[in-house]
Amino acid sequence: MIRSLDLRLVVASLLLASGGLSAQPTIFLDRSYVVRMTPTKGFLYEGQPAIPLFLYRNTDSLYSSLGDPNPRWSTGRAFVLTPMFVIRQLSQKSAASQPVRTPSFMPKLMAQFVAARRIQGDVSRTDGSLSALVLGVDGTFGHYSNGQAGCFRANYKPDVNGRCLIDGAAGPGSDTLNTVDGGFSTWYFRAQTRARFAHYRESLLFFAVTLGAGVDWHPSFLEPMGGMDSSLAAVYGRSRPFGSIELTRRTTVPCLSVFALGWLPCGTGRVRATVNAEYIRVRPPGISPVATTSELAWTFDRCVGFGAIVRLHRGQDYYNIALGHELNVIQYGFTFDLERNDPIRHAPQR
Repeated sequence: MIRSLDLRLVVASLLLASGGLSAQPTIFLDRSYVVRMTPTKGFLYEGQPAIPLFLYRNTDSLYSSLGDPNPRWSTGRAFVLTPMFVIRQLSQKSAASQPVRTPSFMPKLMAQFVAARRIQGDVSRTDGSLSALVLGVDGTFGHYSNGQAGCFRANYKPDVNGRCLIDGAAGPGSDTLNTVDGGFSTWYFRAQTRARFAHYRESLLFFAVTLGAGVDWHPSFLEPMGGMDSSLAAVYGRSRPFGSIELTRRTTVPCLSVFALGWLPCGTGRVRATVNAEYIRVRPPGISPVATTSELAWTFDRCVGFGAIVRLHRGQDYYNIALGHELNVIQYGFTFDLERNDPIRHAPQR
C-alpha cells in the first residue's frame, strides 16, 4: 500500500509539471521521468519530478525573427525556480516499513538568456524550409541534499553534542560512506551554454542538433549555510565540468478513429537522443573518471510532452550519498518533456 502511494505521488508530481505549461514556448528545461531499472539493483523504481515555476519570462517572441525577410537576432529571458527532487523506492520486502530511499532534494534558481537567428533559407519558399541557430546561456544557484544528519562515514557515530567521532566498536572494513542516514548537503553555482542548429519544414521544427557544456562549482564559503564541507569535497570534488549532445527529429503518427484506441499517443511528436557526460576529477576509489547518461525518448505534443524513455547510465551513481558506487543500468519508463516548438510566423509579403 505504501509503495503504491509513493508511486502515485511521483506520477502526480509529473502531471503537475506538465499541467498549465503546454502553452509556454520554453526551451532547455529539466525533464521529468519515472523509470524502472535493469538490473534492478534492489530498487523498484526511480522518479524525477522537475516542476518549473516561472518567476519571469519573456520568451514568447524568441522565434519571431526567423520568418523575417532580413535575418536578425530575437532574444528572450527567463527566471525559473525548479523544486526538483529524485526519489528511489526499494524492492526488498524486508524494507516494507521504509520503502523509499532517502530522496535527493535539488531545488534551484536559474537565470536564462536565449537568442535565435535564421542562418539559411528563403522565407518566400512555400514549404517553410529554413535553418536557424538558437543560443542559450544559463546561470544557476542550486542546492543538493538528502535531508539527513547522520555521520558521513559508517565507522563514525554522533556524540551527545552531535559531533561525529570514530566508533570504537566499528568492525574492520567499515570505513565507508554511510549510505543509510549519512548527511549529504551542498550549495553550488552552475554556468552552462548551449548551441542548437535547427532545421524547419512547413514552419515547424523538423530536425535539430544541440551541443551543451558547463561546470558546477561547490564553493567552501557556503559551508555555514549547508554547503559542501571538507569531508564531502574530498570524495565529491568542488568542480565538475560536463558536456552534452542531443539530436531531435519531428515525427507524425496518424491518430486512430477507433474509440477503444483513441487514447493512444499520436499526431505530431518527436524522437530525442541525448548523451550527457560528466568529468569527475575527485572521486572515491574504484570510480570511473567519467559518468555518462544516454537517453532515447519519444514524446507527443497531443499528450503535453508525455512519452516513453529509455536511459543508459554508466559510472558514478548520481543519487546523493551513493557516490561511492557505480550505477551501470538500463532504465525504462515514461517522461514529460515540456519543451514546445512553436510554428514560425512569416512576415507578410509586400
